Amino acid sequence: MTDKIGMRAIVAFLSEGNAKVQQHFGTVFIIALSNASNKSKNALLDEKKIVNTLIHLLDHGSHVIRGKVVISIVQLSKLQINWFVQLCNSKLIGMVERVNKIQDAYVSHCVDYFGSNMSMLVESLVGQISDGVEKLCGRRSSAQGSRSYHNSSLTTLSQDTHLGCKALLGVITSSLFRMSCASDSTLSKIGELVLKLQKGPVALVLEIKNTIFNILEAVAQHPDILLSNPGAILGALVPVLSISMINSQSGDTRFLCAKVLCDMVLFYISEIYGSTEVCEPAEEARYQEIERLLNEQIQENILPNLPSLLNDEDPIPLYSLKMLIAILDFNPELTSVVSELGLLPNFISYLSLDHPNNNVHNLRLCKIMTSTMEVPLDELLKYGIVERAASVLSYTCENMVEAFMEPSLELCFAIISRVLEQGDRKSLNVMAETCIQKIVNLGKHADVGVSEMAGKCVSMLS
Repeated sequence: MTDKIGMRAIVAFLSEGNAKVQQHFGTVFIIALSNASNKSKNALLDEKKIVNTLIHLLDHGSHVIRGKVVISIVQLSKLQINWFVQLCNSKLIGMVERVNKIQDAYVSHCVDYFGSNMSMLVESLVGQISDGVEKLCGRRSSAQGSRSYHNSSLTTLSQDTHLGCKALLGVITSSLFRMSCASDSTLSKIGELVLKLQKGPVALVLEIKNTIFNILEAVAQHPDILLSNPGAILGALVPVLSISMINSQSGDTRFLCAKVLCDMVLFYISEIYGSTEVCEPAEEARYQEIERLLNEQIQENILPNLPSLLNDEDPIPLYSLKMLIAILDFNPELTSVVSELGLLPNFISYLSLDHPNNNVHNLRLCKIMTSTMEVPLDELLKYGIVERAASVLSYTCENMVEAFMEPSLELCFAIISRVLEQGDRKSLNVMAETCIQKIVNLGKHADVGVSEMAGKCVSMLS
């Protein structure tokens, strides 16, 4: 029947102004797509207006027509994923989210049907993106003069693959559909794309790579995805990000990897901290598994890379310090591992007024390193921690840098305690001479944490 009527005629009737005709041919279109012959599939390729027609009908006044269009879009996308890509780049996801707000049982059923098929569509989409990237970055792209892949063909492939990435980004940022992107296969393939894209010609893969990192940022920013499949994220994505933030030749790629990795690690740490309340055995087991996986990645892929990260271009060291302080709060036993990496001179050298890494995270790290017996006091004094901490505290007080006040005082308190316990009080002369009056003044600070810590420092220095 479809071949006799012709896809062109069916699509034309969908654009008809009469709602009854549109509703009838909406049903015919769904049936035609569900049983499409090769002839019908080929005929669809010639219908250049079909995407605009379907998107336009999603705004139709009839709820029934809107619902039928949603079903049609699913069936059309099943035939060839390129239709899904074109529709998504014509604002499909936002339109369906609007349709979902309609209080109508039939419409809700149709949107649910879309949702039940979304995981399959996403798998197909990611597969197509992966194939495109493979051709752009693999063996074939190195022979761009071949008959199959001339420069113009590669450019078209790059544009099509980028559109696919934008479609995936639209799905993963949708509150309605993003959980369709949380499967093991999808997350693993996204991680593989990060590695593959580092080998491709910059001109062809730059936009694709940027969009892939937008997708990764979206994953890192949505707790429901992170918690739904921590095994795939910690087991597949985190190792890829760890490798890429060290080995990539691109500073932008290293930065984006460090940023996304930091966001993921901090989220999981906060979740484990937040799971201290009594919970069901299954939930407790899940958090224990997250903790195990996280500890494994920290020790295998994050801590060993710290020396390289801290010597990289800004702002990569900032994310490294932010991540490290959270890790040591999460697992204080790893302080000894950090000490063995020989990073103490770095941390103390950052205690300089003009150093870009002189920040709250580093102040807290210096405090931790000062407090642990794993670090000899002589080492701390040799690298000038007393003088540098005193200088930072003086600047903080003179310029009223509120964010630095409490962590600066905590560092000074840790230094004073350690010296009085193990060293010569004379080592504190510089701090006592340059900071005592400033610390006394901080004892009157409105912030209780600041004033109390100031009082402790004064009592020990006096």
